[in-house]
Amino acid sequence: MSSGKSVYDAAFVEKWVVGFDALVKHVEAQGFSPEWGERMTTVPASTIRALAEAYASARPAAIFCNAGISHQMNAFHTYRAMAFLAAITGNVGRPGGGCNFMHNTWPGDLRLPPIRGEVPEKKGPGLLGPDTFPRAILEEDPYRLRAVFLMGNPLVDGANAARVRAAYEKLELLVYPALFLEEPALFADYVLPVPSVLEQECVYMRRDDRGIRWSDKAVDPIGEARPDIHLWIDLAHAMAEVDKKHSPSYWKDNLPAAWKDYRTLWDEVFVKNTPGMGGMTSKRLRERTEPLRWPCPSEDHPGTSTLYLDHPSWASVASALGHAGKRFFTPSGKIEIFTPQMHEKLARAGHAALPPFYSHPEVGAGVPTVEHLAEKVPNPLHPGSSTPRVKLGVPPNEGARAGFPLLGMIGRPSVVHFATMTQWTQTGKLMNGIRLVQIHPRAAARAGIRDGDAIRVESPRGAIGATALLFDGIREDTIFVPNFFGPAQKVGDDLGLPRYEPANVLLDDRHFDTLSGQQAYKCFACRVVRV
Repeated sequence: MSSGKSVYDAAFVEKWVVGFDALVKHVEAQGFSPEWGERMTTVPASTIRALAEAYASARPAAIFCNAGISHQMNAFHTYRAMAFLAAITGNVGRPGGGCNFMHNTWPGDLRLPPIRGEVPEKKGPGLLGPDTFPRAILEEDPYRLRAVFLMGNPLVDGANAARVRAAYEKLELLVYPALFLEEPALFADYVLPVPSVLEQECVYMRRDDRGIRWSDKAVDPIGEARPDIHLWIDLAHAMAEVDKKHSPSYWKDNLPAAWKDYRTLWDEVFVKNTPGMGGMTSKRLRERTEPLRWPCPSEDHPGTSTLYLDHPSWASVASALGHAGKRFFTPSGKIEIFTPQMHEKLARAGHAALPPFYSHPEVGAGVPTVEHLAEKVPNPLHPGSSTPRVKLGVPPNEGARAGFPLLGMIGRPSVVHFATMTQWTQTGKLMNGIRLVQIHPRAAARAGIRDGDAIRVESPRGAIGATALLFDGIREDTIFVPNFFGPAQKVGDDLGLPRYEPANVLLDDRHFDTLSGQQAYKCFACRVVRV
């Protein structure tokens, strides 16, 4: 509702949306109005109303966002709410519209050949999310984790970096394949060098439009560097020599040496077994100058530019993925905002198909939050994993920010500094060698901080060093802390640049979205002091 009138695509909703009336009643019952939005965000109600009307009246209208919007405790419901907007304005299955969440998931099965031989018995429910392994190592919950073959850098990227470090220290075995000697290498029993993208054949998928492009090898790998799949194949073949329980074929047949040829791996494993990729052969990809967008079920299919398009090209995709005759892959064949079955499924975990608004426990200021209960229940979105049951919309703990008047947000520093990689290049280090924390001038003045001062950001979990960057474009009660700095990144030592502790020592890993496992990188209580 906007300016007292309804602005939505009534014809599209009538034909293709289930649960719209339930959504309207929910919005009214919760009091979700532009004025409510202003109280929660400080964005003027007039701005919210104008944006709503502009989006609803545009044809087409697209929603774009990167991963940052999901770095919070209600990530799943936030994405659903944006999908609701696209649905009720008729911007799903419309060229130039849709919700472009950057982290696209596969709209259908991603199939692999079945395991040959005995399948290992699971020791317990799976772990949810990338940051739950410290609990399995330190607390043996849900089982004891003794060895890790690691991809990535959780010592910098994981929530509550101090706890992640304690977990690494307790591990019995850590194997770390890496392009650089990043922080996990300091704890690794074995470091296995891997090549860069220019040193191996592979495919590259653009996150924003599902375009897949073939990437030929430009140069040979240096030294002993091997692609990731080579490591797994060689490990399997080594196991075949020492395993007394299984025959050598158990290992060699499940990870055959032929898969070291990337074209064989792509064509015979992924394309051959996954219906949505049937037309994306290595030959076809290599012959194209433009990416081919999945799903693409056959070699005569043009690829899918617009998902859920009301067109024969999408009908062939739906048929290949086991949804013949349906435009949307739901029981009803329509966009399902609310159904009793969906609500019941989510309610088992304490959630709801139409949830109330809630935020991080450390926000305070009258903003409702979520409570994680001790009871573990099956995760409704991820079969085989468990998750804490929650209680939504509970009153905040107004004392959670005692002594910590600011809220911190952690994110990527700039477009020229990506992940931890550019901290390992001379140019990247020169351009982003100093951690600049954005702070509003009035908040800085209250703390006696001037632009360029050395500062310390403190939270109830820990503290990090940085340099103050006064910026009046940020909220007065908020600071922005760049991530991706770490103590092992020593390229800038000769420039006199500091080595920083990871920004994520400031976070509490107990606060996460229990449906997706997403950690809350975008909210934590903190204070800033001059050093």
